[in-house]
Amino acid sequence: MTQEKEQPDPAGEEETREFEIVHVDKVSWFGVKTLMATAAQALAATIVGPMTGRREIMAALEPMEKKFESEKPNLSEGSSIWIDYIADCGDGWNASHSVAWLAGRDALYLDTDTLTPVAQPVPESSVEYPICVPDGTTKLMPGKVMILGGDQVYPTASNDEYKKRFVDVLSSARFWQWPHRHVYALPGNHDWYDGLTSFVRLFCQAGIGRRWFGAWRAEQHRSYFALDLPHGWKLWALDMSLGDDLDPPQQQYFRERADELKDGSQVILCLPSPIWLKAQDNPAELAKLDLILEIAESIGKKGVEAKEEKNVTVPLILTGDNHYYARHHADMSDNEISSTKSRDYVICGGGGAFGLGTIQVPEKLVIEKAKESAGTAQLQGVFPTVEQSKKARRGVLKFPIANPAFSLMLAVLQMITFWLLATTWAASHTTSWLSENIGTAFSFDGFAGIIRLAGGQILPSVGLLLWVGLVTVIGFGVFGYSGKKKKRLGVPAAVIGALHGVLQFLAGLFCAWLSAQFTGLLNRNVVSVVWNIELNEWFAFWPALILAYILCGFIFGLYLLLSHMAEGMHDQEVFSAQGLEENKSFLRMCIDKKGLTVYPIGLHATAQKWKVAQGAREISKKPGWFETTWTLKARLKSSRLFNPLDDLEAHLIE
Repeated sequence: MTQEKEQPDPAGEEETREFEIVHVDKVSWFGVKTLMATAAQALAATIVGPMTGRREIMAALEPMEKKFESEKPNLSEGSSIWIDYIADCGDGWNASHSVAWLAGRDALYLDTDTLTPVAQPVPESSVEYPICVPDGTTKLMPGKVMILGGDQVYPTASNDEYKKRFVDVLSSARFWQWPHRHVYALPGNHDWYDGLTSFVRLFCQAGIGRRWFGAWRAEQHRSYFALDLPHGWKLWALDMSLGDDLDPPQQQYFRERADELKDGSQVILCLPSPIWLKAQDNPAELAKLDLILEIAESIGKKGVEAKEEKNVTVPLILTGDNHYYARHHADMSDNEISSTKSRDYVICGGGGAFGLGTIQVPEKLVIEKAKESAGTAQLQGVFPTVEQSKKARRGVLKFPIANPAFSLMLAVLQMITFWLLATTWAASHTTSWLSENIGTAFSFDGFAGIIRLAGGQILPSVGLLLWVGLVTVIGFGVFGYSGKKKKRLGVPAAVIGALHGVLQFLAGLFCAWLSAQFTGLLNRNVVSVVWNIELNEWFAFWPALILAYILCGFIFGLYLLLSHMAEGMHDQEVFSAQGLEENKSFLRMCIDKKGLTVYPIGLHATAQKWKVAQGAREISKKPGWFETTWTLKARLKSSRLFNPLDDLEAHLIE
C-alpha cells in the first residue's frame, strides 16, 4: 500500500446540521402489498400516463427553459472528462448505497491485469484525504458527471419512495464536494408509474427549484437530454415512456441536436430499455432503433437542414432495465451505408435492484434494420456469469422464508378451498370432514381416499367447481402463460402453470389431512390420557395452515426453478423472488484525446452493515419493521455520512 499526499481537512470544526437518513429494506417483489400497489400504478400509468403528455408539456415550456440556458454546465471544455453510468438503482439501502458509495469516492482502485477484486480503502478523513492506495492497482478518477439510466425508484414512483430509495442514498454516498458534480437522469418504466410527476419535481427544475442530491446537482429541464463532451463526443439520452416510443417534440429536439453535429462527431446513445434484445423476438422493435440511429447517424446525409455530408458515428449504445451486465459487439466494417464500423451494445442495470441472472442472454444478436444492416453482434462478456446465475437460481427454493406474506396467501387460498369442501361435505353428513379424519388411523391410502372424496364433492357443486377452476386452473395457468419464454407457445406454459395449480390444491388437501391425523394422534396418546379431553377440528385448522404455508410456498419456489430450468419460464420471477443483493455493476467512462475508455465495474458482495462516517455523529437510531431511521449531526463539508463496516471489493468485469 502506498500513501497519497496528505491534504488539509477544510471541514475543520465549522457549522454542523442535523439530518434524517432512512435505511430502507430491499423491495419484496412477491409481497402482497407490493404486488397490488405495483399492478394498480402500472395499470393507471398505462391508461392515464400517456394522456398526461408530460414530455409534450416540458417541450412547450421551451421558452422558459432558454431563460436558464446560462446555468447549464459546459462539459466540453478540458482535455478529458470522467462519467459514471448507473441504472436501476432505487431499491434497498444495502445494495443501492454500496454502488453509490463506490461512485462517490475520490477515486477507485482496480486490478486491470488479473481482474481480481480490490478492497476499496475507507478514507480516514471526513473529506476523503489522505488515502492508502493498494499496490499494483490502476486509479480511476471520480465521475464529474453521473448518468442515471432509468428506474431511480422501486417499486412505484412517489415523493416518499424517491426520498428513501434514491435521495437519501445519493446524499449520504457523497455528501459534499467542491467543485460539485452533475447528475442527469433518464426515466424508466417505474419512474413513469406516477405519470412522471415525481421525476419532473426531482430532476427537471430550473433556477431556485433545482435539486441537489448531496454533491450532485440536477441539470436537465426535460426527461431527455443531449450533452456536449470533449473532443467532439456527444451523449444523447432518450425517454421512451411506457410504450417505447419517441414523441414528436423529442424527435424534433434530437433532430436539432443532430443538425449541430460536426464532421467526426461520435455519439454515445443511452436508452431506457434494451431494444436490441426485444427485437430478437419482435422485429417491430427494430424500427424504433432504426429511427433513433437514423436521427443520430444519417442526419448529416439526409437531414432536413444539413447542407453538407458529415461523418457521424454511434459506437456505443447503453441501457439498463435488465439487472445484469452484458456487452455485445457488432463488426460493421463491411457496411457501406453506415459511418459506424463497429458498435458495442451494453446492458448495465446493476445499480442496486434485485440481481437478474444471465442464463438467457443470447450469444448472438441479429441486428438488421430497414435502412442499415449491422449483421450480427457477438456476446463479449456478462456479469454475473452463467454458472454464477445457475447457482443463484437454486436459492428460490427458500421461497417461504424470503416471501412469507405471499406464502401465507397461498396457504389461505388452499384453506378457503378446504373450508368450501368441508361445507359441502357437512350438508350430507352428520360429522365434519376434519372430525371424521381425526378419528381414523394414519394411512396414505386414507389420503388417496380423501382425494377421491374431494373430487366427488367438487364436480356436483357449481360454486365449488367455479372456485377451484378459477384459483387452480385459470389463476395459476395465467401466471404460467405470463412467464413463458419469448418465441415459445403460450399453451404449454399455461398447461404447466395449471398443473402447478393442481399441485397446490393437492398440497392444501394433504396439509389438512395430515393435520387431522396429527390431531388424532395427540388425542389418542396425549390429550385424552393426560387431560381427559379431545381436540376438535378447530384445533386442526391451525397446524394445517402452518403446514400449507411451508409446503405451498416451497412448491411455488420449486415450480419457478423447474419451469425455468426446463422451459426458460419466469426468467425474472425466479430471481426477483429472492431479491438478490449480490453482483452489482456500473460503468466508469473516460473521454480524452485518445478516445473513449469504458471500465465496467462489478461488485460481488454488497455491504450489509454500516457505520457513521467521520465528520458525522449519531443522534438517534430508530429501527422499524422494514426500515431504520438514523438522525445524524454532520459537518456541512463532510464527504459522506456512512461507511461500510467491511471493505467493498470492486473488480473490473472485463
